Amino acid sequence: MIELIINNQEVNVKVARINAGEFGSNCWLVADEATSESVVIDPSPEIDVIKRALDARGVTVKYILLTHGHFDHMTSCDTLRDLTGAPLAVHRADADCLTNAYLNANRIFMDENLTYRPAEILLDDGDTLSFGSLSVKVIHTPGHTKGSCCFMIGDALFTGDTLFDGSVGRCDLPGGDINEMKRSLARIASLDGDFKIYTGHGSNTTLEKQKLYNPYL
Repeated sequence: MIELIINNQEVNVKVARINAGEFGSNCWLVADEATSESVVIDPSPEIDVIKRALDARGVTVKYILLTHGHFDHMTSCDTLRDLTGAPLAVHRADADCLTNAYLNANRIFMDENLTYRPAEILLDDGDTLSFGSLSVKVIHTPGHTKGSCCFMIGDALFTGDTLFDGSVGRCDLPGGDINEMKRSLARIASLDGDFKIYTGHGSNTTLEKQKLYNPYL
C-alpha cells in the first residue's frame, strides 16, 4: 500500500506491479483501499498471474486501461475482460491496434497475427474515469504510438512506454513520431508539482528526478 495525494489529502491506495515474462512489461493494479474497486493498467501477464494478484488483494476490477496499443502491454486484455466483466479502454488513436497485428507490433516482433476484441471505451485527452473514490485523468502523449497515454491518479503518473527512468520509448514502430514524442515529453515536464512515475518497463521513479537526470526531458 502507498499513499497518494488526492486534492491535497492523503488517500490510502494499493498499487501493485505485476511483471510480465519475456518482454518485462509492467502491469499495474491500482485499488481504492476503502472500496476495493480497482483498475488494471496494461494487462501484460498471463491471466492466471493477474487473477492471483486480484484474489490475493480481494479487489474488483472496474476498468482495464491500456497506455498504448502494443501487444506486449495487452496480452490478457480479452481473458481479463471475460474474467471480470470490466470494459477495456484505449485512446481512440490506438483503437485499431487491437485488431491489427502489424499496428500492435506482434507481427513485427513475433511474426504472428495476434489480435484482440475491440475496446469498449475509446479515450480522448482530458477524459476521466472514476473507481471507488479515485479518478483517472487521461493525458494523451503521442510519440511512441499515435494513441499513447499517461494516466494520472492523484500524484501518480502511469507513463507506459512514453517515459522511463532515464530514457523514453522508441519512436520507430508503426505510429511512432519523434516530434510528437518531444512535444509529449515537454507536456509531462510542464506538469505542476512532483509525481510518482510508474513506467511501462523498468523501475519506478519521480518526475522531479527525471527533470534533473533524464536527458530527454
